[in-house]
Amino acid sequence: MAVSGTLYTYPENWRAFKALIAAQYSGARLRVLSAPPLFRFGHTNRSPQFLQKFPLGKVPAFEGDDGFCVFESNAIAYYVSTEELRGSTPEAAAAVLQWVNFADSDVVPPASTWVFPTLGILHYNKQATEVAKEEVRRVLGVLDGHLRTRTFLVGERVSLADISLKFAEGQARREKEKEPPRKGEKEKEPPRKGEKPPKREERRPEPEQDLDDPFVLDEFKHKYSNEDTLGTGGH
Repeated sequence: MAVSGTLYTYPENWRAFKALIAAQYSGARLRVLSAPPLFRFGHTNRSPQFLQKFPLGKVPAFEGDDGFCVFESNAIAYYVSTEELRGSTPEAAAAVLQWVNFADSDVVPPASTWVFPTLGILHYNKQATEVAKEEVRRVLGVLDGHLRTRTFLVGERVSLADISLKFAEGQARREKEKEPPRKGEKEKEPPRKGEKPPKREERRPEPEQDLDDPFVLDEFKHKYSNEDTLGTGGH
């Protein structure tokens, strides 16, 4: 029987996206509460009722219809997944866990040091930012090398490894795209006269209901396996 329950988060939380995508693959039904009046970040998650279920008050947090509660995005994504997403053999499961941990320990920290000052979350520190940039290039280079002869990180299908890395690297790739070309790199040509720039895709509003729209596997696979990790913008 598919998992069903409520996911508490705030709008555009990339950590929550991991669970939402996993749920689309597994068939789990999640109701997302991310905006007033049903959920107000900073207030609802500090209420006694919320803290009784989730003592740290962190989001994303998941409450199953059966009363089971779990926080931390990777744990939630794991819970709403199927065996295929988690890794159907001990070796595959270990490899999936390896890349999920790689996303959190090797990609997210330097990417956050680089990105957060641009969002006003941290004060800009030139030395720390330059070190973070080089570390992001190094770890994404490792990822590029692994995917050079593979479509997916583990096995022949999408797994939690792909989902976790996709969102962890998104911010870093956006910042990389903004940078001027480094020595030896070609600068992207501006649109020629008369040509229209690519139409920007509009963001879908954060859902406050069951996620019924189908997730397109082939589209995700094509986009993931054909993007250059260091040079394409991501969400």
